[in-house]
Amino acid sequence: MFKAFAFLTKKDGLGMQEFIDYYEGKHIPLILSLAPAPLIYKRRYIVRDQELTKSGNLVDYDVMTELGFADQEEFASWMGKLSAPGIAEQVAEDEGRFLDRSRIKVYVVQEHETPVSEERALVPRVGLGGTTENPPRGAVSLDSHQPRFQA
Repeated sequence: MFKAFAFLTKKDGLGMQEFIDYYEGKHIPLILSLAPAPLIYKRRYIVRDQELTKSGNLVDYDVMTELGFADQEEFASWMGKLSAPGIAEQVAEDEGRFLDRSRIKVYVVQEHETPVSEERALVPRVGLGGTTENPPRGAVSLDSHQPRFQA
């Protein structure tokens, strides 16, 4: 699999929730209307009010976008569609509404994954949301019935 990560910074004056709402509600649908969906298309937004984030080094981006394709040729084809005359201008104009385009950084990555035990693989993983798929902020579920909270 060919993977790339984009580190993107929101436009000055835009609140984080506004940024997320625009990216998820406007930009992603636009991109998916112009080119086929990548095999992997994930966004990971920085949670600045979490102690771990505050205690780390300066984070100079607001979202890390992961793109995954079958191979480099598929990625090149996807980028070609988004770079076509008329389309590239549309994408750039939309990005200008919510991104600081001068700070876009994109890197190709090589992924290595640590295998987990069968027992550990059965533990549901949850993030910072409000249901089993989207649990409460700060919750870490060790099983589907017993949410536990971390400071």
